[in-house]
Amino acid sequence: MNSTTFRSLTCLLAGTLLAAASGADTTAQTNDQPVRVAQAATTERNELSELVVTGTRLRVEANGFEAPTPVTSLSTDALAARAPTNFADALNTLPQFNGSATPNSGLGAVPATTSRGNLLNLRGLGFNRVLVLLNGERLPPTQASGGVDLDILPDALVERIDIVTGGASAAYGSDAVSGVVNYVLNEKFTGLKASLQGGTSRYGDDSSAKFSIAGGMGLFDDRLHIEGSFTHYLIDGINRSDGLVRRFGIADAYNALGGNGTVANPFFTVSNARYRAITNGGYIVNGPLAGDRFQPDGSVVPSQPGIPANALVAKGGDGATYPDISPATRDRNDSGYGYLSFDIAPKLKFHASTLIGLAQIRSTTQPPVFFFSGPSSLHIFSDNPYLSPAVVAALGSTTQFTMSRMSPDWWENVTRNNTDYYHAETGLSGSFATPWSNGKDWDWDVNDSYGVSKLRSRESEAITPNVYAALDSAVDPSTGNIVCRANLVSPGSYPGCQPLNAFGLGNASAAALAYIRGQEVFTVRNQMNIVSGNLRGDVGRTWAAPIAVALGAEYRTQKLTQWADSDPTKPPSFQFIRGVPAGALEYNRFNTGAASGKVNVKEAYTEVQVPLAKDVPFAKALDLNGAVRYTKYSTSGSVITWKGGLSWAPIDAVRFRGTLSQDIAAPDLYNLYAGQQIVIAGLQDAHTGVTSQTTSIAGGNSELTPEKAKTLTIGTIVSPLQGFTTSIDYYKIRISNAITTIGAAQLIADCEASNGTSPECGRIIRPLPFSDRSAANYPTQVITSPINAAQQNQSGIDLEMRYQTPLSDFISGWGGNVFADLYVTRLLKEETKSTANLPYRRDLGYASGDIFFPRWKGSMTAGYRNGPYTVQLTERATGSVGKSDIQVYALGQNVWENVWYTSITGSYDFSDHFEGFLFVNNLFNRLPPVGAQATHPGFQNTYMPMYDIVGAYITIGLRAKF
Repeated sequence: MNSTTFRSLTCLLAGTLLAAASGADTTAQTNDQPVRVAQAATTERNELSELVVTGTRLRVEANGFEAPTPVTSLSTDALAARAPTNFADALNTLPQFNGSATPNSGLGAVPATTSRGNLLNLRGLGFNRVLVLLNGERLPPTQASGGVDLDILPDALVERIDIVTGGASAAYGSDAVSGVVNYVLNEKFTGLKASLQGGTSRYGDDSSAKFSIAGGMGLFDDRLHIEGSFTHYLIDGINRSDGLVRRFGIADAYNALGGNGTVANPFFTVSNARYRAITNGGYIVNGPLAGDRFQPDGSVVPSQPGIPANALVAKGGDGATYPDISPATRDRNDSGYGYLSFDIAPKLKFHASTLIGLAQIRSTTQPPVFFFSGPSSLHIFSDNPYLSPAVVAALGSTTQFTMSRMSPDWWENVTRNNTDYYHAETGLSGSFATPWSNGKDWDWDVNDSYGVSKLRSRESEAITPNVYAALDSAVDPSTGNIVCRANLVSPGSYPGCQPLNAFGLGNASAAALAYIRGQEVFTVRNQMNIVSGNLRGDVGRTWAAPIAVALGAEYRTQKLTQWADSDPTKPPSFQFIRGVPAGALEYNRFNTGAASGKVNVKEAYTEVQVPLAKDVPFAKALDLNGAVRYTKYSTSGSVITWKGGLSWAPIDAVRFRGTLSQDIAAPDLYNLYAGQQIVIAGLQDAHTGVTSQTTSIAGGNSELTPEKAKTLTIGTIVSPLQGFTTSIDYYKIRISNAITTIGAAQLIADCEASNGTSPECGRIIRPLPFSDRSAANYPTQVITSPINAAQQNQSGIDLEMRYQTPLSDFISGWGGNVFADLYVTRLLKEETKSTANLPYRRDLGYASGDIFFPRWKGSMTAGYRNGPYTVQLTERATGSVGKSDIQVYALGQNVWENVWYTSITGSYDFSDHFEGFLFVNNLFNRLPPVGAQATHPGFQNTYMPMYDIVGAYITIGLRAKF
């Protein structure tokens, strides 16, 4: 669907809204703001009803404010008011989320470990340390390296999303280190509802369309309940060559880092950046013609170098750039969900659900590029028949030279990622009376769930053996035709080989391009099966209230299969081909190893809440909460997680809470079982003083054990006024035994610092003992597989305020309600170290890789509702961060500044059935500050995980409910 179609859809929706004669039930709008869990489940008498709150397995009379672990809940209306595109965008406006993967945050270079889609990152601690649930059930990951793509989840029947911002492994198991995100579906929905919307940016791109429909009904006196939903969402993305130039201009659309990051030569942003030694069409690196570039007619001219910024890039000149990397990907998501429940008997219910999700991501990446050195360089021989006589004459006695080349004339590199997702769950639930449960039945449930996700990635690629076979051309003496020389040396050794003219833009034949072009494909299949049972009820009572107990067990199997059509452990054959560089592999860029493995997990848990006091002086409520979980992995043995918490309300308006827990994050199956990936790389060896090339081996490590974290939360909740509540919570997370991948250079440094005694020394393979410092003891291999070695500490304060009151409280006679909420996170500490031998790296207030850690971050909303009208304004602050606390940036260019983003939404209920809405994101079109992120020209022109690169965006839509 093109942009014109999207704009037409938007206009059509606008006309529909103006012409509509009916709308949604206004009474349903009174609770559409962020609420705590149990507040959405109050009775008509405004009394708390018993339910299971996310963050605990207990059936208790409590809400998110009364739970020891902080829990924030947002209703679907509150989420839509923050971002109607999808719930992931809405969640990422909260300051607790940091560094989430989105369609606008770019794609990494290695597809096997790249996060594709919408993956949440809570606290910036990683996708693998936040547990995503659907109705309290764990979901299988969609990525090789863990994480669940939210795009595959249904949203038409979502009732609310709960966020637990503290460790919850004792309640839910592995991966709940930074917290839990639970999609809670409405399993009692009756009626029919639908939504249609369209949107586009101020620049006429990144257009989107979304349609959803859901229905539910009760049959046989409501003993049988059936419901289902379908959602379709499509967004066009942004094309780099058009989109970024329109936003930033040509110079700032292509920039790079100059300098080398030292005090003497700090990094600075170079606008209109170009490679110094790579051009479109070919650049001669050495020999008599060094510094010349090939023109389209095959002749050479001196390349204009521009103003040098470092050894790699220059400002201006005629060097090449990365022209085609999509800053925002094209996404299509479809999800269908079905649910039924049947009351077999008064205290026995059967339920079943099925979820099918399809997510597609399309982006353009760099064109084929061959660098000036290393395993992707081009070595040209002077007898190549495509070289012009003038070039051959100028070479004189030089028999070969090295050429670098950016090749936008060959093809546009396109990456396609498809995720197919299936999840089914069946179970029985019921209740029974016991003599010790204070007259209340115990609840029980048993469940079986099966989920499978399949990610398939396809990347346009240059097939390396074909490239070098086609490049090494010669004249066939029998026919006078130019052919692949290897087939003259050994007829038929490279069937179908077509000679390649790589000198100058536009000279390669279609046949040669078809021969050298391939499609690197890899597939990741994650499968998970869970059988679980839970039991909840009361066991006696203290003098204050009944003692609530929950216990359960779970058996989980998880299996990963990854397949790729390239195996870096089996180097391809280059027999009979001249000029192949050392370390060349099957494909020009991506060579992904295979992986296969499974893990079985057995778990049992118990949780208890003991009321210590109730309705006495200085203790309206005082409750002690504790949980313990035993987990046994087939790969690494057993581990125990636990939690202890206390909640104290001295008076009705004030409550204090605190928890201390030990949590875990298990190694994902890719880290355990990934096949070897071998790279020939340069290495400066401090031990021998030799700089050369060695074999770097990466892959899985089956001896990995779960990461461990200690989490402390202490907070207070104050409700001094009717409709006003505020909470402030301190948290501290200390992660040890963290899984990390240490590079070869760091391994060498750590080993040297320990004088050969650290565990890292065992990952450096030398032919002689460590005591030998001669050149003969240069490493033959360096193993960079993941290990349990890192540590990370983080602490901060979360503030949440919420207020809602009639406007008449301020202005007599005025109708309607005003409402507001505020979320702020103040980060106090963020530090990491990759090994025990290194000091902590202080990341507080700095950007660290793809994660930024601002000291302050927040969002605030304010709105007014009166009858059918609702309007809401949201302000969001990114916070500011320094670019690096290790590398040096030029003064004035060393900070990513804070940016305020404003969004506004309005809705109107035409009747009891129809509601129209309008949403404008980034109302004032705040474009991000420009600054390079890499020394490669045009790779990224701002800090994409932090800022909005789309600009002002309008969405208009219509909702219906019957």
